[in-house]
Amino acid sequence: MPGTIEAGICGFKHLACSGFVPCASSNNVCYEAGHICVHHPICHTHPICYPLSMAGEPFCPTITMTNTTTKPTLITTTTSATTTTSQPEWSVTGNMTNGRVWHTASVLLNGKVLVTGGFGNRSYLNSAELYDPSTGIWTTTGSMSNARSDHTASLLSNGKVLVSGGRYGNLDYLKSAELYDPSTGTWTTTGSMINERIWHIASVLSNGKVLVSGGSRNGALNSAELYDPSTGTWTTTSSMIDRRFGYTVSVLSNEKVLVTGGRSVGNIILNSVELYDPSTGIWTTTSNMTNARHFHTASVLLNGEVLVTGGWSASTGYSNSAELYDPSKDIWTTTSNMNIARGYHTASVLSNGKVLVTGGVNRNSDYANSAELYDPLTGTWTTISSMTDARYSHKASIVLNGKVLVTGGYNYPIALNSAELYELFHTN
Repeated sequence: MPGTIEAGICGFKHLACSGFVPCASSNNVCYEAGHICVHHPICHTHPICYPLSMAGEPFCPTITMTNTTTKPTLITTTTSATTTTSQPEWSVTGNMTNGRVWHTASVLLNGKVLVTGGFGNRSYLNSAELYDPSTGIWTTTGSMSNARSDHTASLLSNGKVLVSGGRYGNLDYLKSAELYDPSTGTWTTTGSMINERIWHIASVLSNGKVLVSGGSRNGALNSAELYDPSTGTWTTTSSMIDRRFGYTVSVLSNEKVLVTGGRSVGNIILNSVELYDPSTGIWTTTSNMTNARHFHTASVLLNGEVLVTGGWSASTGYSNSAELYDPSKDIWTTTSNMNIARGYHTASVLSNGKVLVTGGVNRNSDYANSAELYDPLTGTWTTISSMTDARYSHKASIVLNGKVLVTGGYNYPIALNSAELYELFHTN
């Protein structure tokens, strides 16, 4: 645990690092009440804000450390819990400089949010801007070398952001990549990918490399490649079994990479699932989802399971179904349906373990401003207050104060520049 005394806490050994907010890099603190900054053995890239509620009974005894001249003594104590209720709330924050859809949003180690590229109301964008959660203000930063949308952005362990691929025209696909340095606010080119691609997904592995897989280039791809930040170069790794875009990728607590669904050749919507093992570089099939879907979401829950929601298939149109994958058992089970069918939406794992789903397109092809929460403890969905703007293909980022920042997206024909914040206000 960062701080004046290096101490230990007990809690979950296996967890999904992507579901936790990083500690503030300047002083390794957590701004949300009830959280402490810890170096977890699974989360190699940066310290995380760990909920104290996951470090007490029944997870482990509460401990108090006392210093002696020989060695620390651990004393078991008894604590009582205070019951709290939570009221969800949305608030409008500062607008982005540009309206954007199919952009990226990355939470930097300094707590700011970097938004890059996308499509504006008239053109593809190379501009980038920064959101400061402490002020609610956006400021422009250095522009990328290439205008691009439908690209990826990955936060590296050194704090830089890798942007790769995308397009700058209807059929103008990119394989170029560039790096953003938050300390200077500038971009530099790095090695290009082997393949041009859009609608691909990039995943930062525990070894620091970036896995890029699938996507489209005049048709679905199954190729995959690895970026090494230490050399700035890309190398091929084994291809996925199925060609796919509009799929999801999740880095599991066992460090394997789970790929679900998507659209394949012949416009076939997939229910197939595969696993990538970084230690061998090999893809293997695993149990199929119950429902075929694409442009859905997948969220790694705090218990390590993966929640898949919504999306579109030829048989159902936009879906409200949800299902859970258990990596320890390699099985899928259905869970309760969302209240609204949706695709092109977002799903964010909150610090309390619940999943916030926002916006998207529904069965009537209407754009949604609705939001709902999934509770893994009960397997149920609860409708909460709606966003101010209906939007799809937007981005949702968990900022360091625990709030969820929603940016941009389409409310056709307008690419939105609006942004709003979701927060759980706690009352005793």
